[in-house]
Amino acid sequence: MGPNDVVRDWTLFIAVDDDFTSNKIQHEVSKTPRIKDWDDTSIRLLISEYGDRFAKVGEDTERSTEENRKVWKEITRKLKKSGYSFSVKNARKKWDLLEEAYVNMASRNIHPGLKRITCPYGRELTAILNPGGMKNYIQIEEELQKEMEKASEE
Repeated sequence: MGPNDVVRDWTLFIAVDDDFTSNKIQHEVSKTPRIKDWDDTSIRLLISEYGDRFAKVGEDTERSTEENRKVWKEITRKLKKSGYSFSVKNARKKWDLLEEAYVNMASRNIHPGLKRITCPYGRELTAILNPGGMKNYIQIEEELQKEMEKASEE
């Protein structure tokens, strides 16, 4: 299934009478196609497109509402060219979730004594949100990799 494929939900209902003498079969077809879920490629494209625009115009808080709207329209236009039909609202929500996961990871990793963690797309997000912290993030990844290797040997 490709990124342009539309997923339709087909649901089959079988209703049985109380006396179990007749089966009634009813097909229900969804009239509205469901937007394909985010996959690894679309998430990486979102991060890349946001990063390109982030570097040009600064953080969301530094832009006007209109500038912000234009940036997100550009991002969704790029996604659409690659076969992903996400709305501005959907793309923005996905970015917010990625950013939240990154912030949670970074907040936890600054506390000594707590086990360090990574997050999905951590390298890509670090490059955009905290370029100066890339060395530290790579160090955390390497430490966790060593811990996993050590645990698998035991």
